Amino acid sequence: MAGARTTPKNKTAKKAADAKDTLTKVKDNKSGKNSNAQMSAEAVKYLQTMEKKGMLGDINKAIDFVPTGLWVGDRCIGDGKGGNGEGGFPRGFMSEVSGMESTGKTTLCLQAIPGLQRQGLLTVYADFEKSLRAQQHYLRALGVDTRDKSTFIHLEPDTLEEGAEAIFEACIALKPALVIVDSVAAMIPSAFLTGKVDEATQLGLHARQMSVFVGTMNKILSRTNTALVFVNQLRAKIGGMGNGPKTDTTGGFAFKFYMTVRIQLAQIHKVSSESVSAITGKSGKEVTDQLIKLTVIKNKIDKAFRSEEVYLKFGYGFDGLRSMVELAIKKKILAAAGSWLSYVSDTNPSLNFKLQGKDSVRSHLEAHPEVVEDMMPFLFPEVDIAEFIAAKKAGEVEDEYVQEDLQDLLKAMSEGFSGTDENAPLELPED
Repeated sequence: MAGARTTPKNKTAKKAADAKDTLTKVKDNKSGKNSNAQMSAEAVKYLQTMEKKGMLGDINKAIDFVPTGLWVGDRCIGDGKGGNGEGGFPRGFMSEVSGMESTGKTTLCLQAIPGLQRQGLLTVYADFEKSLRAQQHYLRALGVDTRDKSTFIHLEPDTLEEGAEAIFEACIALKPALVIVDSVAAMIPSAFLTGKVDEATQLGLHARQMSVFVGTMNKILSRTNTALVFVNQLRAKIGGMGNGPKTDTTGGFAFKFYMTVRIQLAQIHKVSSESVSAITGKSGKEVTDQLIKLTVIKNKIDKAFRSEEVYLKFGYGFDGLRSMVELAIKKKILAAAGSWLSYVSDTNPSLNFKLQGKDSVRSHLEAHPEVVEDMMPFLFPEVDIAEFIAAKKAGEVEDEYVQEDLQDLLKAMSEGFSGTDENAPLELPED
């Protein structure tokens, strides 16, 4: 029949048809500046060629996230909209979690796995340190199902080259949602083990090979929509003198440049509580928690240098509920009277409570998630700043309803403006 559309009979014809459809969509896109402009024959031919080669990108494609399992981490990374929305490890990109020992680097990565497993998505864990097997009880406490090979694969590579090849093949063949590399410092080039390089050239070799690895992975992650997360360690900085940083992460400078998100964890202090020894029966103080400062030191997804404090409970993981209790007290959602904390719901009086101690409140919130849901609009209000300012000028918002943190932000901004020297030369920050 004349004018009928024929079905492509081979791959070449199918690619040409797909390319034509893509160009049609480009022309019909009403959001572009040149949506109504006529494309030249050369431009059409060029776009068809790029489409066939797989080089025509979609910059407007939404980014998927792997939630970290910790609301503090998700909100510090952000969702790419510049507000206070939850993100996580971005899929299709590389992220790094670094810090000193026992600050929760591995824990932050492990807590992302159960959420993926509940969705039937795969995580590949490249255990270069070969330490995960010793933490079986901890994995179970975090909710990781290590027996389900369809959602969790554990690799134990010996060398950097061996592990890099295994990770590359896993991404291509399995298209996992998350790949965790633990750790960059343990990714030893095979030349280290054979003694082919001296100590003076080891660092350079490791950095060059890491650059090759991340550069290669960067080309396939977007196609497999995989979040690649590196656990990294801090080392004493060679030649570090004066007032500069005394520590640095391993992997070299190129490794840092390829990262889309870099998270750094640092211990603020340890938290002790009364306990009874299971051995002697004596009571005394025991360290049960750490207060950790989580800082996003690099962020191409959203605002960088967001920082929050979160509790890391030994044998439990990062305690998002405890951090939520602290936030509720700070915002006066929980009324404090001595050691007593109380909550009054605006909508459901049956959710009201009065308890003694933060631990009691945390346990209550864990047992009653409906209370957390009732508190959420006050913990994380969705406020349009422009509308808020307009309402404030119109007298629709009273001063007592202005959040304290917004007042502090306004004060800090004002002080910053007054201390600015307009004639000072521009200083570019170091990357």
